[in-house]
Amino acid sequence: MALPRTWSTLLLLTALAAAGCGGHRPHSTRPIASAAASTSSASTASAVVPPPAPAMPRPNAAFAPVLPLLRPAGPPLRLPTWLPAPAAGDHFYFSVKADAQAYTVDIAQAATPAAPNSLPAVPQADLLGEVAAGAPGQLGPSPADVAPATGGSAQAIVPGLTGTFYPEKGDRLYALLLWQRDGWTFEVADATGQSRGVSTLLPYARKLVAAAASPPVPGVATGTVVQTLAADNAAVWVLWREGTWEYRVQGYNAPALQLAGSMVSG
Repeated sequence: MALPRTWSTLLLLTALAAAGCGGHRPHSTRPIASAAASTSSASTASAVVPPPAPAMPRPNAAFAPVLPLLRPAGPPLRLPTWLPAPAAGDHFYFSVKADAQAYTVDIAQAATPAAPNSLPAVPQADLLGEVAAGAPGQLGPSPADVAPATGGSAQAIVPGLTGTFYPEKGDRLYALLLWQRDGWTFEVADATGQSRGVSTLLPYARKLVAAAASPPVPGVATGTVVQTLAADNAAVWVLWREGTWEYRVQGYNAPALQLAGSMVSG
């Protein structure tokens, strides 16, 4: 039996709606939402977390009992991270002086543990080194010499490095060998009073060249390294300025260049 036209039209519209416009299924929004969520997850997963800032180097932990004594001092604090190992069974001992104008820390070794400034005296053989800072003139006379205006002769120290040698003469009481390297001045002085020539100074000069980092003190562009040959020792000093403050490291029975090369803010 033929259906009425109205029913035929309704069945046709129902079939078209089920099949979709033009015979295609309507697009679903679900894949788009899923892609957006996936992209967000990927971005979060791939976000780079910056590494923590590296810790600033700190002075050697052995200086812990010294720090409270230095806080009132005026110069910005610098102390070494490196210290020589004390003799077997010995302990570090420190003598400290500090005020608003300067500070000095003598580094020594002692047979028994002792608080800073608690021992009456330290034998010379137990002194390791000294670090100091102060306003100009507060650290006493500088061991650095001023190059004479005349009388010097060129002297090869190592290949590619030439210095100037000044012999004992007139009011100059000791021979002196000077050279420049990367903004720093180096000196070796013979204070033995034995009128020895440059051949005596050269081995010490070459050891300084080999031992000194460039620069000898991290972050310091200019300064002076001095080695003085005395009758009983060959002391080394490292001298520099930071702003208006003077800094000095001296080695007794420890290498001054290693102490100075590890100096950091306290």
